[in-house]
Amino acid sequence: GLAATSGGAVTAALRLTLGLALSRGGEHERAARELIPLVSPTTVDDDVLHASAEAAMAADRLDECERMCRIATSRDSECGWARAALGWLKFVQAEVTALRDEAAADLEAALERLPAGAAARPRAAYWLARARWRLGATAAARSKCLVLLLQATKAAPLWALPFELLAHVYHAAAGAGGGAKATANALEAAEKAVTLDARRAAAGELMAVLLARGDGGDADAAGACEEALLRAGAAGGCVWARLLVGRYKLRDGDADGAALHFQRAAADAPSEARAWEGLALTYERQ
Repeated sequence: GLAATSGGAVTAALRLTLGLALSRGGEHERAARELIPLVSPTTVDDDVLHASAEAAMAADRLDECERMCRIATSRDSECGWARAALGWLKFVQAEVTALRDEAAADLEAALERLPAGAAARPRAAYWLARARWRLGATAAARSKCLVLLLQATKAAPLWALPFELLAHVYHAAAGAGGGAKATANALEAAEKAVTLDARRAAAGELMAVLLARGDGGDADAAGACEEALLRAGAAGGCVWARLLVGRYKLRDGDADGAALHFQRAAADAPSEARAWEGLALTYERQ
């Protein structure tokens, strides 16, 4: 019996380690498959609950995420990470503005309960920034989002998502009269997001737009996209860069080179209409 218990504990520890590694590598569905079976109403390890909830959230298994958060709050009604996650789930599932406002208030309250150095604080700050941004991209909203995102990026400098949203907030500020400084900040944040995770399409596309407006023009934008493809490697998932490189090559008269990129984009994302449209254009010109 002792041996079986020990073996079970070792297996659970290995699954937890593997699940965390998969989650950090962006393989959220596989991470969720490893971590979710570790959770039951009798799970006593808060780290297991927290890691499993995050993996379920990232894998878009929202019911599972909510179940884990409910387990956590049933034990500790003030559990900060769980209350923040429940606030975000409430926000994304809300169908009317009043409920979204209420969810954002829940998120803000959860963030305030988290200690300054809590591991869950950057994620809660990012969720609250996303909620505030979705509720209205006004000057006041931009100001609040910037504060929250700068907190998140400082506390979690290797996490791409807050840098991606930060880039768009700065870009909006530039469009509202923020000038060259805001544009430079937007580009820096977008480049950081893509460096951390080459699959971040919203950051990558914004980065390409801003580079193309600079002195180097499309050449700089194309070079940055090709660098992103190199970072993504054989794992793929960098469809946005494939589409842009294909477009740049087609514009430069390299139809064969463009076709290779559009073909790979179509293979990686068969429902991406722009890949098939690009491929049709290249075939016309070959």
